[in-house]
Amino acid sequence: MHLNPLSDQEIDGELWKKFRHGDRLAFQKLYQKYLQDLFNYGFKVSPQRSQVTDAIQDMFIDLWHNKSNLSQTENIKYYFFKALRRRLVRNIKTDKRYWIGGEKIVETAALVLPLEDTIIEGQENAERLNQLKKAISKLSDRQKELINLIFYEGFSYEECSKLIGINLRSTYTLAWKALASLRKEIVKSIVIPFILLFSS
Repeated sequence: MHLNPLSDQEIDGELWKKFRHGDRLAFQKLYQKYLQDLFNYGFKVSPQRSQVTDAIQDMFIDLWHNKSNLSQTENIKYYFFKALRRRLVRNIKTDKRYWIGGEKIVETAALVLPLEDTIIEGQENAERLNQLKKAISKLSDRQKELINLIFYEGFSYEECSKLIGINLRSTYTLAWKALASLRKEIVKSIVIPFILLFSS
């Protein structure tokens, strides 16, 4: 009789359970597994490397100190992302280095989406890729973050809604507008060169 292997989520659940009971090795495995993902996401919220690094380290320190008070969670990655985002937003709001006259001067880090690979389907057209990157740069910070969470991190719309703090309807609307904007730029990048072929 062959037993079905545990899913990734079930493995995480076991590690989380052991960590809550003081297992340092389980805690280390979770840290190592999600550290790079947390860095990547952190830079979508704040471009300040030192701020992101400090927030991640502080988050894990607090988790260890409060492990016995934590409840079981079904999605460890989502839990980590939410905790990191909350910490970063709080730090940005309170850090005077990032504010001038009440205006936030931190710009979200440049976002490179896997969506680009899906859209251009392996084509090596540098100009088309540049146009797509230009289109992405025109999205709002929140649109960039949402598109990244959906297409790269694989979160559901419901999870994204809770993570970034807006209702589900607004989440759908925000994603739709972002994708519509990207599609518009992609169509332009394809149609305009095609027209030029017949205009000479």
